[in-house]
Amino acid sequence: MCYSFKIDFLFLVTFAIILITLIVKLLPETHPKVNRKHFSLLKIIFTLLRDSKVLSLSIIIGGCSGIGFSYFAESAVLLEKLGLTPSQYGTSYIIISAGMMTGGFSSKKLQDTFHSIEIMVLGIKIILITCVIFCCLILLNTVIIIPDILLVCIIVLSQTVIMHGSRMTNSNAMALALTKYKWCTGTASSIFGFIYYCIMSLVKFGMGLLHNGTLFPMPIYFLAIAGIMALVSKNLVLKFYPQIY
Repeated sequence: MCYSFKIDFLFLVTFAIILITLIVKLLPETHPKVNRKHFSLLKIIFTLLRDSKVLSLSIIIGGCSGIGFSYFAESAVLLEKLGLTPSQYGTSYIIISAGMMTGGFSSKKLQDTFHSIEIMVLGIKIILITCVIFCCLILLNTVIIIPDILLVCIIVLSQTVIMHGSRMTNSNAMALALTKYKWCTGTASSIFGFIYYCIMSLVKFGMGLLHNGTLFPMPIYFLAIAGIMALVSKNLVLKFYPQIY
């Protein structure tokens, strides 16, 4: 039996309603009322928007997350054209999830020796180098015909390594972003999340505009995004963490 894609959205809406209800009913406020302070929301918003460190880290997180979501949208079409069945495509996410897990483990291990900014930069370098190799291999397909199954392996493994680097990057970027906003952590983190989600949405929208049904837009676009993140991270380090160089 073939089910409509609308069922997916119906399931998500239903799950969201249940989750919100459980949070409201079962998750009490832990911050005592007498200790709460009220701050101007507009003041916090404008302060964050003028903070170059926050904006730089928003671009980095939005870029990493945007690459991930762009892959989810684009690869479904490309891998189907290369012969993957829906079940095989779904199974490929186990490999990609492993990359995310190992990225988290690597980041945790490196915390014993390196500063968070260094781990973040390392994660971006992993993404950039992988995107360069990914691009070269896909472009090579125009000269030497690469079998479809090998192209599938190239795409999935490239994204696995990219997600490894993204997890290293994002976890440390988030830790660095709001260190001086402890006086309004909850509000600041909400606004910060909104900013990088907007950037992530723009990255994904760009992937949609470039989609033409061929293999080329995705690796080239990912390389461009990775290059932007590398430049932003370099400026960030020079401005706020010069001791690293």
